Amino acid sequence: MTAYEDFYLRLLQTAPDSRRAWLDEHIPAGAAPVPHWLPLIESAISDVRYERRGWPTTRPRADAVLAGSLIEWALKRGYPIHLAIGHLIELRDLMPPTGGLPANLQTDHLVRLTLAGITMTRSHALTRAAQLRALPADEDSAKTLEALQATDDYQDYHRLMDIQGMLADLAPLASSVTDPVLAADLAEWLRITNRLEPFPTTEIT
Repeated sequence: MTAYEDFYLRLLQTAPDSRRAWLDEHIPAGAAPVPHWLPLIESAISDVRYERRGWPTTRPRADAVLAGSLIEWALKRGYPIHLAIGHLIELRDLMPPTGGLPANLQTDHLVRLTLAGITMTRSHALTRAAQLRALPADEDSAKTLEALQATDDYQDYHRLMDIQGMLADLAPLASSVTDPVLAADLAEWLRITNRLEPFPTTEIT
């Protein structure tokens, strides 16, 4: 058994109401969030997937509640919102078609979490995307990105790409949002999604 496998097994063997405290004790404050949390989240989602497929196991498995909780705990420790939303959508897709969803996989919660995590207003996002598309581009897209890395625009480039990714994840859920204010806010973001492209393209209108 590897050190990570032992760590994950100890987490699963910890009482459910003590798991977050256990993780707080064993993941140092200020530690880089992705290297510490991503393996745990992926393992838990895999456990849920294997359970749904009926694959046998000789050890305890994470359930959907723990998998979802890991994602939300990771967010509180600085885990990137765009990765977290992707994980939550992936986990939601593994749920059986009948029966209720855990609270953190409910449509309104996912949309609210995503929109709260977008750090740009729509007008600012549109402006920055247009500015980035207007930058001189090399015929070799890799060279264009390489040149962008040396500028302050690189962070906004990735921020816009992340926003587009999250909106693409949420688009199939838009019709099931129950909060009318939330639904309207999401609809406005979805309406401008293609205009948030930060890289020159002929498809922007």
